[in-house]
Amino acid sequence: LATWYRPVKAQDKNWLRESFWLLAEITDDVPIKAHTKLPAWYDEERKRITFRDVIQEWERKAGYKPDILHLWSWAYQEKTIQRWGEYGGQDYDRFGGQPAFKEAISGVQDNLHIPMSLYLNATLCCIDTPKGKLLADKAVQLPDGKPFIPYRDSFKMCHATPEWTAHLVQTYQRLARETGAKMLYVDQLATVQNMVRKTAGMCFHPGHGHPVPSRVNEADHRFIRTLREAVPGDVALYGEFPYTDTTTQFYDSAIHYYFHRGGGQAYSPIFDAESSRGTDTVALNLYRFLFPKLMHLDLPLGPAYDTWHPLKFTFFNGEAIYDSFWQLEESRGHAFMVRAYELKKRFKDCFASDAPEMLVPTDCGSVYANRFSGKARTLWTLYNARPTTVRGTVLTVPHQDGATYRDEWNDKDLKPEIHDDQAILSLELGPQSIGCISQILPR
Repeated sequence: LATWYRPVKAQDKNWLRESFWLLAEITDDVPIKAHTKLPAWYDEERKRITFRDVIQEWERKAGYKPDILHLWSWAYQEKTIQRWGEYGGQDYDRFGGQPAFKEAISGVQDNLHIPMSLYLNATLCCIDTPKGKLLADKAVQLPDGKPFIPYRDSFKMCHATPEWTAHLVQTYQRLARETGAKMLYVDQLATVQNMVRKTAGMCFHPGHGHPVPSRVNEADHRFIRTLREAVPGDVALYGEFPYTDTTTQFYDSAIHYYFHRGGGQAYSPIFDAESSRGTDTVALNLYRFLFPKLMHLDLPLGPAYDTWHPLKFTFFNGEAIYDSFWQLEESRGHAFMVRAYELKKRFKDCFASDAPEMLVPTDCGSVYANRFSGKARTLWTLYNARPTTVRGTVLTVPHQDGATYRDEWNDKDLKPEIHDDQAILSLELGPQSIGCISQILPR
């Protein structure tokens, strides 16, 4: 990768790489009608945007403010979930107008120092909107010659057409200017659709100027590159699922589901875990270690209906969380996430390292470890995959005179045995539990 990988206006935002908790109002298994009402952060009676109230309520629940506040349902219409393809205009009017909306975002970003993010779908376009009517012939065409309508009343648009690309470039540029938001979402590109269901992202339209069927990876690469080059460099672009190595050069963050127990087939059979995976194996995210300058954002849809156990791997792999203020995990799961966040922030230089190491050697079978090196300190995250408690030696690491060691998860000092410039570290790890060890070097 080092010989050719050159991010363009991306992966250069330290504030993003050192952010570990994104908060949104997105919910799971909620009827469409619930999304077509005013969002929770707008008080219609008082005609007031309440971003600060949301942040304060989260701080009461979690003990911390979120690192990023994301608006998922800011653009919507009564007939469907959102006004796909049309953003701004009447959306602003529902919240007091564009100046008021921008001022509210600025108040959070400038005074609370919490970046804000806006959701945009880069693929869907509502059929009955002005843009949907104008660009109807630019929709993805199925093999039978019909337009692809994945959701009711919405086209799936073809990214290989210059007309749709130009519209979205202008939309993203305009929203960056009109809102001042530091992050803009780029959702549902064809690459992902094609992975989940073969040919779902391909376009068979003979008049779009692309090969028939279209080459989804190539079309998405060109689209994202064009978008990234057009949008100001201080605005982060991110989207759902990892993309191809070449395309990630134009992204700042990727959303993952790999840790879901049974979620592999539901979300992405290419990148995610097998649906048969149980709780006795370790969930790994190779992509996170290949592309460490990306912000890796884990979206835990569904754990509240199953088990919070998979959330342990979001800490094990040192990743950020895309959370919802509507839906907390059970008390133990929420406490785990708060503790994990505390350590991520305290050791942000380690977790934002350019050279994290996956599955470094351990001294105990079925105990796994990842290594994150920071500024004069190193952190190891551990996972005990056994159904029984481990007590004793778990790691042997190079020792330097004056180095100190701690069990960070339990906030305890460690006294390793030192032999031949090696520190032999012992720990107690509960069954299928997380651990965290630090080495602090003298300055």
